[in-house]
Amino acid sequence: MQDPPADEPARPKPLGSLGAGVTADLRDMIISGALKPGQRLIVQELADHFATSRGPVRDALRALRAEGLVEPHAGRGVRVATLTAREAAETIAVRQAVEPVAARFAMTRHGDDLRRELDARLGAMREAAADEDWSALVTTDMDLHGVFYELSDVGRLRRLWDGMRLPLLHTFRLHRHYYSSARTLLTEHENLVRLVGMGDPGLVGHFLHRHIGGLADDLTTRLGDESAPFAPTRVDDHPPA
Repeated sequence: MQDPPADEPARPKPLGSLGAGVTADLRDMIISGALKPGQRLIVQELADHFATSRGPVRDALRALRAEGLVEPHAGRGVRVATLTAREAAETIAVRQAVEPVAARFAMTRHGDDLRRELDARLGAMREAAADEDWSALVTTDMDLHGVFYELSDVGRLRRLWDGMRLPLLHTFRLHRHYYSSARTLLTEHENLVRLVGMGDPGLVGHFLHRHIGGLADDLTTRLGDESAPFAPTRVDDHPPA
């Protein structure tokens, strides 16, 4: 049988336990960088790798296509999704501009709930960091930052976050080696949660601006000068209010 055609709907079928396991493993391989952007994914080769039939692999690829982690390739089959320097830099710049706003709304409107939710997400990040599980770190990192948008009570900010999730997954994958260890990434988020606990939206916004924009130089290095016109601003450009 051939790989799924490019015009096949991206909506995944319900996954059985085997298909869900293959999906999780493939997702980990993509996010960790074991599978490279643009790499073609052959159903039979993957079935051999996972010692399974083609069915669970096809189901997994449909699910990952719906998540945006794989994309159609050459009219048939799929490959690991790619992200241009321009797309990555634009995503970071937009996030750098709006996340401090979301954090301010969330802190003002749901301060106690925000601290509880961030503490819970930070606990999950600690577990992932202890295991050096970068795929889980991506998920928990995204979940932690998503709390700001969810508790902002601003529909437009929630929709912006939903629209940024997929490109952010790809951008994080590109920045995997920006951090020397999982502990470095965890420490950044521990500091963020500590600042939220202090209750000063200005300090939190300043930290988020630096935290998000701090990857800009690494992005330019890895993807080339195409990203430069859209590079996020430096932290020194916006001192705390």
